[in-house]
Amino acid sequence: MQDLKDAFSAIGGPWLLDRLQLVLVGVPTVVIVSLGLSGAANSDEYANFLFRNILLFGFVLLATELARRTIFASIRARPANPFLVLAFGAGMGAAFYLLKCLLDASLNDPNCSLGSLVAFAAAGAILVPAGSMLERLRRHSRVRRRIHLEQTAAPIDQAQLSAQLALVFDDLSANVSAKFRQLSLVIGLTSRESLERVIMDCIKPLSVSLGYLSRPTARYFVIRGTTSEALALRPFGSPIAVAFVYASLLWLSNVEFERADLAVTPALINFLLLSVSINLAQLAWSKFARGSGVLAIVLFASIMSIAITSVNQFYLSNPVQLDGYLAGLLMNSVIVSTMLGVSALISFHPKLEPGPFRDSIVRGKGGSLHQAFSAMVYRRLSQKLHGAVQSDVLALQLSIGAAQTLNAEKLEAEVLTVIEKARDEFLADTELPLSNRLKSLTDQWAFVAEVIVTNSCQDLSPLQENVCFMLIQEAVTNSVRHGSATKIMVTLSQGKPGVFNLSVIDNGTGPLAKSSKLGSGLNVLKVLTEDEYSLTFNEGGGAKLTATIYS
Repeated sequence: MQDLKDAFSAIGGPWLLDRLQLVLVGVPTVVIVSLGLSGAANSDEYANFLFRNILLFGFVLLATELARRTIFASIRARPANPFLVLAFGAGMGAAFYLLKCLLDASLNDPNCSLGSLVAFAAAGAILVPAGSMLERLRRHSRVRRRIHLEQTAAPIDQAQLSAQLALVFDDLSANVSAKFRQLSLVIGLTSRESLERVIMDCIKPLSVSLGYLSRPTARYFVIRGTTSEALALRPFGSPIAVAFVYASLLWLSNVEFERADLAVTPALINFLLLSVSINLAQLAWSKFARGSGVLAIVLFASIMSIAITSVNQFYLSNPVQLDGYLAGLLMNSVIVSTMLGVSALISFHPKLEPGPFRDSIVRGKGGSLHQAFSAMVYRRLSQKLHGAVQSDVLALQLSIGAAQTLNAEKLEAEVLTVIEKARDEFLADTELPLSNRLKSLTDQWAFVAEVIVTNSCQDLSPLQENVCFMLIQEAVTNSVRHGSATKIMVTLSQGKPGVFNLSVIDNGTGPLAKSSKLGSGLNVLKVLTEDEYSLTFNEGGGAKLTATIYS
C-alpha cells in the first residue's frame, strides 16, 4: 500500500510530460492511426486525416510545453500535487476532443457528443499520470541497468584515462609541427604572423571544439530502459516476437474493418517473411556490421515494407490502389522500425556479448558516467588550452618584434614546450587523489570565498573521483563567478552503491541574468541525476544545489 501511495505522490516529479517520451510515442502513433485506421479511399482523404492528426499532436506538444513552463515549472524542486496532474490530464483530454470536433467540422464530418467528451477527459486523466509513472520506472530501470553495466565492464582506469588525455596534447603538437612546416614554404612571413596562424588554425579551433562536447550521453527511449549498445550490437533482436506482433496487429486491425477471414493468409505470410528476414539480417549484422544500428533498422524496415505491403494489398485490396499502397509503405516502415527498435532494446543482455560491449565502453560509446566525464574533462581541457597554451603562445608572439623573423625550428620548439608543459600540469592534476584536489580547490578560492567541503565517500573508482570533483568544481566556480558568494558549503555523500548525494549551499546573489539555456555543467548533471536535481535561489540571497548522482 505504501508503494502505491509513493508512486501516486511521485507522478508530479521531473519525469512528468517528458518531451522525448511524447515525441517517440506520438509520432509513430500519428502515422499509424492516420494511415492504418483512417478508412480513407483516396489520397485526399489520407492527407486530410493525416493533417488533422498532425494538428492535434502539435496541440498536445504545445499545451504540455506551456504547462511545463507555467503550472509545472517547479517540479524539479518540488513535485506537483498529484491531483493537479489528474485535473490537468482531464483538461487536456477534453480540450483535445473539442479541437478534434472543430477540425472534423471543418472537414464536413461533425461527430461529437457529451459522452465522448467525458470519455476523452477520463482518458486524459489516466494517460498523463500513466505516462509520468512509466517514465519514472523507465529512468530508474535505466539507472539500475547502467550502474550494473558500468561496474561489470570496468570501463576505464587511471592509466587509460591519462593516455586518452595525453593523446589530445600529442595530436595538437603534431598539428602545430605540420603547420610550421607548411608556413616555412611561405616567403616573407614574420615570426609574429607565423604564431598568429598557429593560434588561429591549430590551438583556437581545438579549444572551441572541445568546449562544445557538452552532451554527456545518448538519450534512451524505451520504457524498460537500457543503453544504446543494444542498437549497436543487436539491432535485429527477437525476430519471432517481432513477426508475431506484426501479424497479430495486421489481423486485429482487419477485424475492425470486418475482414478477419481475408487477413489470415497475409498475416501468416508476413509472419514467415519477417521472421526469416530478421534472422538473416541479424546474422549479416553480426558478421559485417557497419555504421549505425538505428540506420540499419530504418533501411531494413523500408525494404521489408515493400514486400509486406505488396502481400497485404494483394489479399486485402481488390483492386490494388496506388494511394493505399503508398500509405501502406509508409505505415509499415514506421511499424517495423518501431518494433525492431523496441525489441532490440528490451531483449538486449550484455552478459551474452561481453566482448563487443566492453569494446564499445572502451571506445567511449558506453556508460553515461564515462561520457559525462569526457564532456567535463574536455571542457576543462578547452579552458586549459585557452587559458594557458593560447595565452603563453600569445605572450611569445608579443615578445617578438613586428618585423622580426626568428629561426623556424626554434620558434616551433618553444611552442611545443608550452604545449608539453600544459600537458604535464593537466595530467598531474587529473591523477591527484580526490582529497588532494578538493584541498587545492578550497585553497584556489581562499582569497575570495571560504569553501568548506565535507566528503564521506570512500573507495571510489578513478572515473567516479574525477566526475565528483568536476561537478563540485563547476558548482563552486559558478557560485563565485556568477553569484559573488563569499561562503560555500559542499557536502558529498554516498548512499547505496552507485548513488551519490551532492549539496552545494552559498550566500551569493545567484545569477544576475536569467537564462532558459542550461550550461554544460548542468547538462552533465541533468543526465547523471536523471533530472533529479534542484537549483534554487533565495530572495534574500544565497543559492542551493541538491542532486542525486547515479554512477
